[in-house]
Amino acid sequence: MLTYKLSALFIAAVLATSAPLHAQTAPAGAAGAGAATGAAAGTITAGVVFSTVAGLAVISALTSGSSGSAVNVTAANQTASTAAASASVAHTQTTVAAANVRTAIDSLTTAAAAVATTNSTVKTALAAANTAHAEAVAAASAAKTAADNLAIASSLPVVGVCAAVISCTRAELTSLTERAAVTSKAASDAAINAHNKTAELVKVLQTVNVVIPTLAATSIAAAKTAAETAQTAANTTITSYETVKSTLGTTGTTVTASTGTTGTTGTVP
Repeated sequence: MLTYKLSALFIAAVLATSAPLHAQTAPAGAAGAGAATGAAAGTITAGVVFSTVAGLAVISALTSGSSGSAVNVTAANQTASTAAASASVAHTQTTVAAANVRTAIDSLTTAAAAVATTNSTVKTALAAANTAHAEAVAAASAAKTAADNLAIASSLPVVGVCAAVISCTRAELTSLTERAAVTSKAASDAAINAHNKTAELVKVLQTVNVVIPTLAATSIAAAKTAAETAQTAANTTITSYETVKSTLGTTGTTVTASTGTTGTTGTVP
C-alpha cells in the first residue's frame, strides 16, 4: 500500500510539473485570490492548468486521507460568487451615496458662506460631514478591492493545497468571503453615517437661518436611498459568507448584519 501511494504521489507530481510554466504579469487582484501565497510568481497558461490542478487534487487526496467529497465546493464557489456580486453593489452604492453627499456639502457650504467660518457650531457640523464623506469614500474603495478579489477566487477550483493563482484552499475562500462581508458592511455603515452627518449639518444651518438649496436637499435624499441599498447588499454578502462557511465546513469570525438607522463608520481591517 505504501508503494502504491508513493507511486501515485510521483504520478501526481509529474502531472503537476511536467508541462512548462510560462510566467506572465499577474492579473490585478491575483494575489488576493491566493491569500496564503501572497503575490504569485506569475500566471500559468491554459494548456497546463488542467494537469496541474489534477495533480494537486490527487496529492491533496492522498496526503489528507479524504477526497473532500462531503464538501460541495461547487455550491461554495457559487455562494462566494454571490457574495462578491453583492459586495460590489455595496461598493457602488456607497460610492453613489458619497458623491451625493459631496454635492450636498458643497452646496451647503456655499449657502452658508457668511457663517461657515465664524460660527463654531456650523464649523463643527461642516467638519463632521466632510470627515464622514472621506470615510465613506475610503470604505467604498476597500469594499471594491475585497469584492474584486473574491470574484477572482470564486471562479477558481477549490483544492486541498494552495497553487499560486490557479486555485484556492477552503480557508482562503472563506477568508476572502469574510473580507468582502466585513468591508461591504463597513462601506454601507459609512454611507449611512455620511448621509446622517450631512443631514445634521442642514439642521444646524437652519438654526442660523441659512436657506437650504434644493440641490442639497435632493442630493441628501439620493444619498439616503443609495446608503440603504448598500446596506441591503452588505447584509446579503454577510449571509452568503455564513453559507460559505457552512458549506465548506470552515470557521471564521461571525459578522453581524448592519442594522444602522444611525450608522457607524465601521472599522475596515
